[in-house]
Amino acid sequence: MTHTREALVLVDLQNAFFDEEGLAERQTAIVDASNRLIDAAHSADLPIYVITTEHSRDESTWTLNMLEAGTGFLFQGDEGTQIVPGLKTTDTTKVEKTRDSAFFGTDLNMRFVNKRISRIILAGVSTHGCVAQTTRDAFAHNIRATIVTDAVADTREVARSFVTSNEPLPAIHADSAALSLAQARRVAIAAQGLNRDRPETVTMRNITDTLKRIGLLQIDSVNVLARAHLLPLLARLGPYDTALMDRATGRAPRRIIETWAHEATYVPTSTFPLLTWKRRRWPGMNPETLEAEHPDLFALVRQVVTDHGPLTSREIGEHVGPRYTQRDNSKWGWSWSPAKIALEILFDVGELTPARRSRQFERVYDLTERVLPPAIRAQPPPSKDDSIVDLIRISARAHGVGTIRCFADYFRLNQHDTHRAVEQLEAAGELVPVSVTGWDRPTWMHAKVRVPRQTTARALLAPFDPLVFERRRLLDLFGMHYRLGIYTPAHKRTHGYYVLPFLLGEHLVARVDLKHDRHRDALLVRSAFAEAPGPNEEAVATWPDRNTVLHELASELATMASWLGASGVAVDKNAPGDLAGELNAQIVALKGEI
Repeated sequence: MTHTREALVLVDLQNAFFDEEGLAERQTAIVDASNRLIDAAHSADLPIYVITTEHSRDESTWTLNMLEAGTGFLFQGDEGTQIVPGLKTTDTTKVEKTRDSAFFGTDLNMRFVNKRISRIILAGVSTHGCVAQTTRDAFAHNIRATIVTDAVADTREVARSFVTSNEPLPAIHADSAALSLAQARRVAIAAQGLNRDRPETVTMRNITDTLKRIGLLQIDSVNVLARAHLLPLLARLGPYDTALMDRATGRAPRRIIETWAHEATYVPTSTFPLLTWKRRRWPGMNPETLEAEHPDLFALVRQVVTDHGPLTSREIGEHVGPRYTQRDNSKWGWSWSPAKIALEILFDVGELTPARRSRQFERVYDLTERVLPPAIRAQPPPSKDDSIVDLIRISARAHGVGTIRCFADYFRLNQHDTHRAVEQLEAAGELVPVSVTGWDRPTWMHAKVRVPRQTTARALLAPFDPLVFERRRLLDLFGMHYRLGIYTPAHKRTHGYYVLPFLLGEHLVARVDLKHDRHRDALLVRSAFAEAPGPNEEAVATWPDRNTVLHELASELATMASWLGASGVAVDKNAPGDLAGELNAQIVALKGEI
């Protein structure tokens, strides 16, 4: 991935350039907008260049032509050369120019080369003149330029089209903050609660608070290691009693409830009403067709659950009889029976809800009004539009920083609806537009986010962990190309079947294929691969050394093994991956220390 280093460039914010009436009226607004940019640049550790104009008293052709045309000059010492009052110039670099372009006759390009600047953010006056010429010359030096529309000014109407119609110049707003990629990573990790100290004893409050923070836990039936919804809690809280989750999801008053969100998902009960409008619309789940083919089936299933619930699908089938439980094996897919289809439709429309999961991890269905806590049941249903705004509010808080695609994917929402919700939250001050180094699409940060200076996170992230949901975001933030091995044919898997990225500090430094081998009573490492440092030079500079990675990974594996109730960690003797042999030696050494 190409590393993009940015700089803020402020052009001609001097007294003389605001003498004209049209610009004088905008001076305060331009200074305020520029100061917000300066604050954001300082927060993101971006270099800031304040470009000023001071003409030479020479007899060059350019000077003589300007004198003949009666154009004003700014000579050194003139009052007009002074920076406009109120502009924050502390810890900025001043560059003096004599012509329109900040590149002409200055060492600006050399400064950019030395700092590897490949994109500049431009503000100042006048748009048609010095800002425009500086922008053109930036492109000539292979530097991308972005003009901040509310931090530039001009008295000429033609200058407006320069900003709004020139495609290579995407406009951003001065309210936008700028984040380095490292800062964005730390924000994302903190938003997911992965940088917090793990409690000595995990309580129900820890479980529910963590779920409120991250918003949801995806459910999956694969149990090669542990149930998917349990692993994200381990990553954030450390070893805990899984009976807490059973109690929170299966006993009244329920604190956590299963519904359709990202996929089959556990959410706080307070989130449940926001999702009642969502429908899966899977092929074969057409209520009108089923009603026409089996007119009494819906009523029969409702009555069975009312009289005998909560019940599993198999138990409901026993009550409705063989007439409705025969599967049509001639059809592609899961080949559900009519009773199973009716049951899933009633679950989908919200009439039935899982009261818990059985020991075999089957859903145990009951009437929704008997599953929901009374306080939630008594609430009036929110509108779809209000629900989407609230869901994006949850998603944005769980991301910390993200794009429309990121926010939409969390609850599997339509991107158009998501964009409208983001606009509302931005207008309300809950989301703030930001730019992230190397990202070329609109991005927002939750307004309450604080950018950590560092993170000491250490966690094994399950394939369904919320931090790794959105694969493009994972690649952009951490440089990791990650795919689910469980859905990939064996001969096409690159790292294994159930592969967990290993988070250490702010980096994904390794990945391991894990299995809880119950026969051997061990947490089995079936592959172990180190990640190449990246995705940019800034990340390389803070990447932990190999010995640290091995030690911390072995320690985290030991923590997981203890939580699983396994006697220890074992590396498969044929395990592929460049870390496998060294990791095995580290695990043996760790056992010796214990």
